[in-house]
Amino acid sequence: MTDIYGYAAAAPLYRAAGWMQVIPLPEGRKTPPPSGFTGRSRKPVTDEQVQVWSQATPDANTGIVIPEGVLVLDIDAAQGHQVKADGAKGISELSQELGMLPATWSSTAHGIDSPARHLFYKVPEGLAWKGGAIEGVDILQPGHRYSVVWPSIHPSGEMY
Repeated sequence: MTDIYGYAAAAPLYRAAGWMQVIPLPEGRKTPPPSGFTGRSRKPVTDEQVQVWSQATPDANTGIVIPEGVLVLDIDAAQGHQVKADGAKGISELSQELGMLPATWSSTAHGIDSPARHLFYKVPEGLAWKGGAIEGVDILQPGHRYSVVWPSIHPSGEMY
């Protein structure tokens, strides 16, 4: 699947897999998302809207707006990020105390061995969290943010 590039090719694959709120982002960038399609009062992304975006910006980066029933842990690592705290170290320390996080789907632009990534978890619908989990770990949740995903290009030039 490495020959797939851009929003026009990726959006139908994500939607077929059940990720309906797939949005384009500027090529090689994380922001800005299209107006009105993120946040608590976001508009639904329709097949027609995907088609419009795909024709207008086929090589755009791809984002998934976090749906109900999904929580994403955004883990920063000391290397490759301008962070105040090493979230990967904090998660590792918590895992020793509380047990390992379950295996799950993830997204990163920092290589397979990097602990800096978004971890996607299925959770009961209707739950909400305040702020971050711990220093260096943000919580992405419905109505809050989106995740930049494959086959997007990180501002560093690396592919997610």
